[in-house]
Amino acid sequence: MTDSITPLPVVHRTFQLPANVWDRVRDRGKREGKSMRWVIADAVDAELFPLMDTLRELGLNAQRRRNKLVRYPVDENIIARLKHAKRVTGVPAVELLILCLARHGDQHA
Repeated sequence: MTDSITPLPVVHRTFQLPANVWDRVRDRGKREGKSMRWVIADAVDAELFPLMDTLRELGLNAQRRRNKLVRYPVDENIIARLKHAKRVTGVPAVELLILCLARHGDQHA
């Protein structure tokens, strides 16, 4: 009788990954002799909680109160900068604005 851990059943999902991320992940799997399933598991185990901590530090916290619909005055320059940041980061422009406002509010409170 051996004590072995039976892996959970695999469910396949389709994700769009940046090509450079896919290349690095695939290369790591080949280098370590691991299937993609185990490379993904290793990545989530190693990175998810530190990433969550960093995102919380940036101001991405779960909402405790209902969101408030607010009408803000913004000009085309602000919109263009938020759109540029969205293209660079992949983070939605409204989330970037929320992060900017939250961080700015915390720094000057």
